[in-house]
Amino acid sequence: MTPNNEPAFPVPDVHHPNGQIEYGSCGMTLRDWFAGQAMQQFVDQRDHTMWISERAKSARDDIALAAYAIADAMLWARSDKQNPPTPTQPQ
Repeated sequence: MTPNNEPAFPVPDVHHPNGQIEYGSCGMTLRDWFAGQAMQQFVDQRDHTMWISERAKSARDDIALAAYAIADAMLWARSDKQNPPTPTQPQ
């Protein structure tokens, strides 16, 4: 996990009085959450029928990469801002 990319929705373990433990989850990363929110804006502005076509694969890839670039910029904006983000592939 990259710095400042902590879990977005962690669920803690639950310890019951009888000794049973329900294990929690780390949840998705903050980067994935930010990318999903950014991608929603791209999708909302496009004709949804384009997502069915195989010819649209490159457009889908471009949108996914752009969403992660925005997520990286958002993580950088909330960090110490010493090293600007470089576009990366989704992790």
